[in-house]
Amino acid sequence: MPKDPQVSRPEVGKPRSKALRTKMKAPDDEEDEDHPGSGWSEEDLKSTYHRKELRDFVDQDPVMRILKLKRF
Repeated sequence: MPKDPQVSRPEVGKPRSKALRTKMKAPDDEEDEDHPGSGWSEEDLKSTYHRKELRDFVDQDPVMRILKLKRF
């Protein structure tokens, strides 16, 4: 069956319209005063940091890799 080349398609030859972008505003510094804290206490951040450092040490140190310590 031959294809009919005269089939009109409205999309052909028309430039596509670009979607409009809405500009987003950064939160103001004063808004942070309304919602104090990020939910993390300084003690939690310290504990998480030290746990990450220990995990990195156990994973990268050659002696620790030989011992194959279990992670908790």
